[in-house]
Amino acid sequence: SLSSSSLGYGAAWGYSDPDAARARAQAECAKAGANDCAVRVSVANSCAALVMSPQANHVFAVTDADKVTASAVALAQCQADGSGDCVVQANFCGGGA
Repeated sequence: SLSSSSLGYGAAWGYSDPDAARARAQAECAKAGANDCAVRVSVANSCAALVMSPQANHVFAVTDADKVTASAVALAQCQADGSGDCVVQANFCGGGA
């Protein structure tokens, strides 16, 4: 779950119920002080990486079968956008992987 305005985010994994995972991610995002959180990616049976550029206020969320690949692609997208402060904020897999 990501905030478009503040770069706040929340993630949840290890849940068998997708609704419970979404609710947890929303709650985590709200705890970061954001009030415009929205679920951007679901990682059921896949992996995801969340890369942020605080300077440019940009967020890149990428899913892939491999979390290392997801991170590399998200970082490349961020850097291609011209951001020099790209950082991986989260990197995880759903489905217990």
